[in-house]
Amino acid sequence: MEELEEDTRFVIMGDYNADPNDGDATDDPITSLFFANSLIKFDATEGEFVPFSLGGIEAALTQGGGNDNHISNPAFDTADFGEPTPGNLRVDYVLPSANIRVKNSGVFWPEANDPLSQLLGSGVSSDHQLFFVDVRI
Repeated sequence: MEELEEDTRFVIMGDYNADPNDGDATDDPITSLFFANSLIKFDATEGEFVPFSLGGIEAALTQGGGNDNHISNPAFDTADFGEPTPGNLRVDYVLPSANIRVKNSGVFWPEANDPLSQLLGSGVSSDHQLFFVDVRI
């Protein structure tokens, strides 16, 4: 396998169905990815560019169940897998290379009082929320 050059720009993104702290992923694959290579922008679970939402926090508090025992910040959750377990998890990622500047990010998970919340749940959408990362190259 060839190694990337130091100045190579790339983005790793997708639905990995593995939360860094919660859920039932085995062998800690996401944290291993975060630390796998210095070319990946360090994300961990509290990085400055981690996509977040206020709706994720509200959902975790309202739904309870598995969410009550989670370690991760519910603002970073990207999916609602239901209660009692596994609850809401961060399972979707956009991980830019360390040489890409992140300008903004977020998870489309509006709070219940937001009219846009009608676009979520009850068979209207996926159990995964939309999320984005704006970068500058």
